[in-house]
Amino acid sequence: MSFDKRETGDECSAQYSGSLLSSHPGALVDLLTEKGFSDNEIFNNLGVDRESLDAPGHKIPYVEYVKLRQRATELTKNPAIGLELGWRLNLAGNGFLSIGALACENMIEAMRFITRFSPIINPAVTFEVKIDNDFLHVFIDSIYSEDRLNACLIDTPMAIFSSALQLYPADEAQRVIYHMKYDALPCEAYYCQWLKGQLFFNMPRNRVSFPMDMASKTMPFSNPRVVRQSEADLEVQLAAQCESHHSLIEDVRQLAVGESGCVLTLEEVAAKLHMSSRTLIRRLNALGSSFSDITNEVRESLSKGYLENSRLSIEEISFLLGYKNSSNFSKAFRRWVGCSPSVYRLNHKS
Repeated sequence: MSFDKRETGDECSAQYSGSLLSSHPGALVDLLTEKGFSDNEIFNNLGVDRESLDAPGHKIPYVEYVKLRQRATELTKNPAIGLELGWRLNLAGNGFLSIGALACENMIEAMRFITRFSPIINPAVTFEVKIDNDFLHVFIDSIYSEDRLNACLIDTPMAIFSSALQLYPADEAQRVIYHMKYDALPCEAYYCQWLKGQLFFNMPRNRVSFPMDMASKTMPFSNPRVVRQSEADLEVQLAAQCESHHSLIEDVRQLAVGESGCVLTLEEVAAKLHMSSRTLIRRLNALGSSFSDITNEVRESLSKGYLENSRLSIEEISFLLGYKNSSNFSKAFRRWVGCSPSVYRLNHKS
């Protein structure tokens, strides 16, 4: 997993620079074509073309997808075009993820299924399921900080969930609640057209809330065997994706050591990865790690090397490792090794 810092409108934001399947960008291109835009208008100066998007199983760089979404907004002059894309994709437009979700016993299990495997479809958007006595809540977030781009990415899954409500009576769909962190203007009528239910804007988090009596009903296409088959295929895809994601931990481990042999700060390492400190923290947490865990491993390894192979004083080593004083370093070293730096050096003289 890696990130780039590229222009998004008037400001820069950290961007996921992996890849994603062509289903979402392909559907967006089809939508623009139906609206009368030519291939030249759609693809001019982009790093993708129609042929690559039409190839089954093809992946494109995520940054190109972001550019394509920005192009769609510019061409249609509609910052909420992601809503229409969501309805075009609908719940059936995401391969095995869709098949497995539709085959789940109820909406609760379907949302858990989607949350588990959604990184395969769009790794820059995350889902979190919470349940209380009255509602099934699905929180939706993206890694992007730029407001309109973030809203565009959130709009699409919101609309996909709304399209799934066609499986339910219209009066039940109106009981679903949508919370958006962003402002609807100037697109409020567009949101009302594509999101079936109660809409609230400028809220603390993005979420869709389904009444529990609705969420717990058996779904019409429930089929445990199909769920298991979909899980088996998606597990393979997710394992391959996670393997590449773990490269971020190794990147941080290598970049944490500066040219002078000192340990760099979170901000310095994040800058080298072209992302914000907040994004780096969130991505490491998603991998079950943290910046402090990685840098402690780096400090332990460096300290042993300095003590074994250099004439640096304890104070100098403390400074290189980022400690305010040698006392703090000595305490940390005792936790790692079980003895003081001086004793360790004495027992490991070259």
